[in-house]
Amino acid sequence: MMKTPDTLPNEAATAEHNERPAKTSFWKLTVGSIGVVYGDIGTSPLYAFREAAKAAAGGGVVDRGIVLGVLSLILWSLIIVVTLKYVLILLRADNNGEGGTLSLTALAFRALGRRTPTVLMLGIVGAAMFYGSSLITPALSVLSAVEGLKVATPAFEPFVLPLTFVILIGLFAVQSYGTGKVSVLFGPVTLVWFLVVAGIGAMHIADVSLGIYGANGIVGAGAPIACGAAFRFKSSGSSTVAVPFFGDGAINQGVLHESLNLAAVWNLPMVFVCENNLYAITTPIKDASKVQPHERAAAYGMSGQLVDGMDVEAVYAATAIAVEKARNGGGPSFLEFSTYRYCGHQTAERFMNTSYRTKSEVAEWRLKDPIENWGRRMVEQGQWTVAEREAADLTIERELEESVAFARAGP
Repeated sequence: MMKTPDTLPNEAATAEHNERPAKTSFWKLTVGSIGVVYGDIGTSPLYAFREAAKAAAGGGVVDRGIVLGVLSLILWSLIIVVTLKYVLILLRADNNGEGGTLSLTALAFRALGRRTPTVLMLGIVGAAMFYGSSLITPALSVLSAVEGLKVATPAFEPFVLPLTFVILIGLFAVQSYGTGKVSVLFGPVTLVWFLVVAGIGAMHIADVSLGIYGANGIVGAGAPIACGAAFRFKSSGSSTVAVPFFGDGAINQGVLHESLNLAAVWNLPMVFVCENNLYAITTPIKDASKVQPHERAAAYGMSGQLVDGMDVEAVYAATAIAVEKARNGGGPSFLEFSTYRYCGHQTAERFMNTSYRTKSEVAEWRLKDPIENWGRRMVEQGQWTVAEREAADLTIERELEESVAFARAGP
């Protein structure tokens, strides 16, 4: 058939259509990329960091110094390898558009005008190291995952290495067909793993049987959850009282005020507790609110009270009255506990400018320490002897250490 100008555009359009890559949905690409990144190279740095920290601790506790030391080694290794090796040397090596260790070797031959065994050996060693790194990365990822079996029971420990070898052989067999095959295999697996971890975490954060209705990262968002719980308590005739806790940083959140209003209108059995430690992260409350938090309660027709949060007995007494009132149908109350945090809002404050408060202010509040002062008061009132107080301190410290050990040994 003779081709005419009329048929050429159609053939061109057909060829263009055939050359277009097949469309893949956004979510398939997302799941696939998760499988490649986390299933192949994502976990090995975390595993290497963990093992380095454990080795540095020598079987003991991994403290702040060890963490900073290992991070320092990683940082300087990256600077030396990435900046000095790749940026300053390898990326500047252009062998007719090609780069890398072997291209650098070819350029060295060209610069010398001849091939030398020394340069050749350096090129072979460099290529071998790159090849070894490509093998080690997935090996570390698989090993770190399989070692998790020992958490379930130490009986699995003899099977960790053999099982790792079997999985790696299967991985490399699949990877020989391309990264796309890896994403198809590991994408759904990794997604399910994330969902399981999230579900287990949610179970630990919330335990209705203990009266813990969950925590979340949204400031003030526990208040409406508590309103729902309080409504259930009231509807079922239960004597249980809902107590949402929040800090002074939540006092201007709209969701908190909606909850205060709803609790007042429905006369819910609630006690709103504001732990005012004077700073919302680093923002002083005086810069964010014209009135004290407990004074907001009057706008919703409920009682508000300021309590010394550093006084154990004062906190107990005020809480008992508010709870009894809510339990007897008297409606919600608002308690503001004036307190203080000795440490920063977050660990990173150790490395930040913490000029938002002075050392003398922290020292002044430490003198009001509720545990120390309450223990001293018990001795002064004759309810404890000095020996009994010291024994109680040791008992509590032992319980805390056991709790920490239990948490670290858990999955």
